[in-house]
Amino acid sequence: MKRRHRMLVAGQFLLDALAGKLGAPMMVMAYATFAVLLLGYVSTQVYTSSLMEDVAARKREELLVRERIGVLTARYATMTSKSRVSRHCEESLGLVGATQSDVVRVAVDGPVLRDVARPEASVRVDRVLGAGTSELSQVMRR
Repeated sequence: MKRRHRMLVAGQFLLDALAGKLGAPMMVMAYATFAVLLLGYVSTQVYTSSLMEDVAARKREELLVRERIGVLTARYATMTSKSRVSRHCEESLGLVGATQSDVVRVAVDGPVLRDVARPEASVRVDRVLGAGTSELSQVMRR
């Protein structure tokens, strides 16, 4: 009850000051205070509206970027698919896919690393098999 009474007294004081019942200086101060509060309220509303427009613009930009990422991901998946790469190799390089009959198993006899006192730094396939790796691995069209 006291709080309501205080609000009524403050409201009555403000109305009396705005009406000029408390004198000219109080009326000017009341109008100046009211103008400052009104200006603050309007400025806050304008700034909030501007920020909301910026947020909406950023959300639209984010949506466009996400769509672009989806398109690029789909394009990447299409470009790197196994069938596309195989088709490109067949068309441009003259290679064909290996079938079970094309696979040749070669037994390589050579020294075991633990039997050799000092092994070489690397094992060269062309030295062991007697042919270059490109000759051994390519399957050309018949």
